[in-house]
Amino acid sequence: MAVGPRISASSSSDGYGVAWRSDRSRAIRLTGLAALALAIVACGGASAPPATPAAQPTVAPAGGAQAGSQADPCSLVTKAEAEALAGSPVTMERGDLPGPPGEGLFCRYTAANSEELEVRSVPGRGDYDNDRKSSDGFGNHPVDVPGIGDEAWADRGQLLGSINVIARGHWMRISASLGFGKKPLDALPAITRQAIGRLP
Repeated sequence: MAVGPRISASSSSDGYGVAWRSDRSRAIRLTGLAALALAIVACGGASAPPATPAAQPTVAPAGGAQAGSQADPCSLVTKAEAEALAGSPVTMERGDLPGPPGEGLFCRYTAANSEELEVRSVPGRGDYDNDRKSSDGFGNHPVDVPGIGDEAWADRGQLLGSINVIARGHWMRISASLGFGKKPLDALPAITRQAIGRLP
């Protein structure tokens, strides 16, 4: 039951014709409680816990699947393997592909007869699609190669042939001069599969 001011004829009037009987002890207690509550709030006793920052959304890398880390092309096809294919000693050259540094690397093996085997490794798709269009434009008739990497195509020109493959977040291109050994293009699929197994 709510307790409020009680009207009494014997109490003093407030000037509006209503008299209020005051309860002195109750008023003192309520005043004290109110002062205590104000003191607690002023001192920070009722402060709210600090807000937790909202989680930031995860943004996917541009271009879909994330590119792999840079692979050393000279470890994808070794000098000993190149020499076995060429049937003679080879010299080795390693360097950056044309373009911004770190965009891709090449490893070139040159046989005694100046014929070459080259391995290119680029994180991501690189020029995989553009190179296929260029190959078609040169009349090299690129064809799909099933069963190698995520996707692959091969071509053959007048002087060399190549296999281009997307695997483990890399574009890899292995090309061989037609005179690099007896049948270098016949060996390219097996060499490419072995190189894919060495990608990081």
